[in-house]
Amino acid sequence: MTFQDVYLTNGAYGYPGGQSRRVSPIALICIHQTGNSPPVATAREERDYANRAGSTGPSAHTYVDRAGGGVHAYSTAYAGWSNGVLRSPKTTVPGIQAVVDFAAKWNPNEAYVREVECCAYLTSYPITNDQEEDIASLIAQDSIDSGIPISRATVHLHSDIDSVNRPNDPVPAAGAEAWVAAIISRANTIKAALVESGMTWQELLAALDAEYQKVVAERDQYKAQAEKAEADLRVAKDKAHQIEVLANEIQG
Repeated sequence: MTFQDVYLTNGAYGYPGGQSRRVSPIALICIHQTGNSPPVATAREERDYANRAGSTGPSAHTYVDRAGGGVHAYSTAYAGWSNGVLRSPKTTVPGIQAVVDFAAKWNPNEAYVREVECCAYLTSYPITNDQEEDIASLIAQDSIDSGIPISRATVHLHSDIDSVNRPNDPVPAAGAEAWVAAIISRANTIKAALVESGMTWQELLAALDAEYQKVVAERDQYKAQAEKAEADLRVAKDKAHQIEVLANEIQG
């Protein structure tokens, strides 16, 4: 899926605002859904709202459209502004106690390489398969770039750190663990493919698209050749029929 870099210009990211990281992150991602009432806004619209003058947040590194792809609002060289405060964090979830300890000194947003907001609304417009694939791809690439392994201790949900105001963010609590386990599994699979290929996931997608376009072009070439051969065969059959008619006339 395609992401555009449309960076915020209002400094609504980083700590202090607009500044690059002052401490290394300890986890890969905190996943959110935008949760705004339908019609569900696009990734670009969410980014534009985050870029409003005088914004005090929220803002995320990446906004993911429902069909996949979307907008990168700023680099992971900066911390995000998506997490808010910790409210009854689920310290039984792997890695959450480490985030709590981290937040005793730093802002909890700084614990994560990336904050991702999926354009979705509760169960009416749940996170899509395309969005899940993009989340997994981002996690895989960030793991390679940061050296942080992919596991439940490094892949968190907003509900993990705020179980009071965000109990079903990004997905309903009842199925959250199975959902995030599938994301982690897919991210590890993608990471292995990227490591083997020596490419970034964007480069790998581009290579796959180029190969697809090549196959399409060859198919179209063969189709054109087949159509020409069929046309030539029709002409040959017409000539053969004319010759047969003429021969019959001569014999008659």
